[in-house]
Amino acid sequence: MSPPLPTIGCEQSYAMKIREDHNIRYIPYDILANILRRLPVKSLIRFQCVSKDWENLIKSPSFIRDCLHHTSRPTPLLLLSFRALTPRYRFQLLDPRSKQVLEIQNPPLIDSCRDLDIVGSCNGLVCLQVFNEKYALSLPCSSNNSGMSTSNLLLWNPTTRQFRKVPRTMEDLNARHRFGFGFSPIDNDYKIVKLKCCFAFNPAQVYSLNSGSWEEVEFENSDGKIWISSCKNVAVNGSVYWLGGKQGESDDYDFNSLVVSIDLTNLVCTSIPSPDLGSKRSRRAEIILYENKLAVLAITKSRIHLWVMEEDTCASRGRWTWTKKYTCSFCSERLYPSLLNEVTIWKNKIVYRPNGVYNEDAEGRTRFCLLDLTTNELKEFVIKNGRYDASIYTYVESHVSVAHINHREL
Repeated sequence: MSPPLPTIGCEQSYAMKIREDHNIRYIPYDILANILRRLPVKSLIRFQCVSKDWENLIKSPSFIRDCLHHTSRPTPLLLLSFRALTPRYRFQLLDPRSKQVLEIQNPPLIDSCRDLDIVGSCNGLVCLQVFNEKYALSLPCSSNNSGMSTSNLLLWNPTTRQFRKVPRTMEDLNARHRFGFGFSPIDNDYKIVKLKCCFAFNPAQVYSLNSGSWEEVEFENSDGKIWISSCKNVAVNGSVYWLGGKQGESDDYDFNSLVVSIDLTNLVCTSIPSPDLGSKRSRRAEIILYENKLAVLAITKSRIHLWVMEEDTCASRGRWTWTKKYTCSFCSERLYPSLLNEVTIWKNKIVYRPNGVYNEDAEGRTRFCLLDLTTNELKEFVIKNGRYDASIYTYVESHVSVAHINHREL
């Protein structure tokens, strides 16, 4: 059931204005809201100019939440980022069904940056890590010898073109980090996680969009060091997840043997065993989102396995169950599963970009593949004017604001 619309302020003001002007035909407030939530986001942005009451309604948290979950909304698109021959990034939105591509206007700091990473995409907001110094990827969110920052975090809504720069934290400049981005439904808050690549205690900090500040995260499993295997993170049901491994007796790490999670509401970090992914030599895995559940895609030379964590489990309380939902022995002459890169799942299809010489067609266009999890059917499509370092994320248009709750500018 959708949360109730605000009844104090917006509705009363709307009713009073209707009574003041008898020439205006009365439209009940709930009917008006139901009509507006069915409209495209760009129309809602324009309609904020109709009146102060419409603006308050459209910007209200309950209305934004209803719009995100409304059944008439279009299915998610794919957000692609490309680095061109010159050090310049471009963003596109792609509908894999129609193959239509929409260019997105870059936020400031992007055109002049040397490198960037998409940290995550959630409810229409995109978190970016922007590197201002060349080759700064080895020391994310650190400082160079001159004291200048090498990277910044940005929150960006490509649909509304709003963006905000996230304040930095004070910490060990030599520490390397992973980042995550997600939504806490209990707090109704968007949060960025900064997680140490290797830790035994005090692993992370969390930035809250509502408060505009950072907080420390507690770590419950303190027996031994944990290494985060990949930058890839998944946000689902109020937590952010990464694949990781634990340090053994010989100081080596059993990569992809753990799933590390951070509860965005309680600010607690825990680790749980990953599914059985096979031998270390053949093991390659990606953490992904499947039907709004945490999932792990295990990849070998000729097969793909999909493991899903059941909905009724709660990793923060130590209960979890992995279920294998899919195994595919599909193998193309050119597009072996072991070559797939930049993996995500869109409408029950694995979307990936082939590695190496197979990531472009004869005309130099970037190649993508859709592998249907139901039929094992493989389809290819190409993107014009897309070259190099393509990243793939699911994206849904929304008018979620990047301003935190007190609307202070940084």
